Amino acid sequence: MQSPRHPLDRVRMGDVGAAGFAAPADAALPDAAEAAAPSKAAAEAAAVPAKDEHTQMQELLGAYIVGGMTCNLIFLGERLGLYQGLKEHGPCTAADLAAALNLNERYVTEWLRQQASAKVISTDAEAEQFWLTPAQADVLVNEHGPDASPHFFAGMFSCIPAMSRMVEDRLVDCFKSGAGISYDEIEPAVTCGVCRELGVWARHALVPSLCALPGMRGQLEAGCQVADVGCGCGEALMAVAAAFPNCACTGFDIAEDALRVAREEASCRGLANVSFVNPGLDDRGMPDKAFQVLESICKAVAPGGAYIVGDMSSLDSHGENVHQHPLAPMLYGFSCHLCLPSGMSAPDGAALGTTGISERKMKEMLLAAGFKTAQVLPEFQHPLNRYYIANV
Repeated sequence: MQSPRHPLDRVRMGDVGAAGFAAPADAALPDAAEAAAPSKAAAEAAAVPAKDEHTQMQELLGAYIVGGMTCNLIFLGERLGLYQGLKEHGPCTAADLAAALNLNERYVTEWLRQQASAKVISTDAEAEQFWLTPAQADVLVNEHGPDASPHFFAGMFSCIPAMSRMVEDRLVDCFKSGAGISYDEIEPAVTCGVCRELGVWARHALVPSLCALPGMRGQLEAGCQVADVGCGCGEALMAVAAAFPNCACTGFDIAEDALRVAREEASCRGLANVSFVNPGLDDRGMPDKAFQVLESICKAVAPGGAYIVGDMSSLDSHGENVHQHPLAPMLYGFSCHLCLPSGMSAPDGAALGTTGISERKMKEMLLAAGFKTAQVLPEFQHPLNRYYIANV
């Protein structure tokens, strides 16, 4: 089964970037003489001296500065409805867009120019008319409703300012003291951003992926107990609950802010077959050790049932991740901001970070917890995660 393609797949699959191109299938090939003769452009390029290491390093950091500022301005575009305005009114001038959204024209003009120069939006040769292509609208705007797209990718930008504030307010001290930060200590905007990003795949691809597993559709349609341990804002569980109303769905998490969002959203969607529980506030309490969570899950799985678990598609070693994983800078970045501080917030936390569970490690943990089998699910195609099924 082929799930909807995600923007991160461009990096993972090695699509041609700004420095290359793909020739059309019917393009005429040069004859041998032409192929052997160096072009004028190639000769000129060869004559340009190679950049020294200092220049290369400065350009690298410069690109990161540009990326950081662009992230902030994408956040503004989301918050102020600028992308939605471009979708509805474009092609339009800065004056038209500012008037439609009741914003200051001069600020809107500068924002449009930056976004167009960063290739986030489209413009004409004079940079006077601005608009979104259908693909840009899918990635930047079409999160919900009849135009909802599996390619939507702008949700995570809603937490960029909050994550930046956390660096100065909390992470400086964490690096010195070794303290952690639980998810409930993080600004709600971060919870919202993570929920919006993870929710896209859950809404568009989770149910089809589940139904591709042998016998799974029949069990879900007949009605069974479904639990999501570590459910966050509940997007995955609500997708299952909506598709299979005969199922009784329960989500478990210790992040109370995420559970609040989940309960509110389930109520708005009218899902009567889903509930959310904080086991830390339950009379039964939490297991004494982190690893006992997996053991408890194993004991709770009914005969004929299965445990499906997803985690980042890490490689077997950090050396391999750093040098070979195409998304390593992002994964380790999220780890420093969110995953590692969360893991270090519990006294017995394993502090594995975002990339700490490879395929080999996950299988070892599942088998040690009491599951009889543990294998990767090729039916689940996710841009970040690897999914496994474990049976009792």
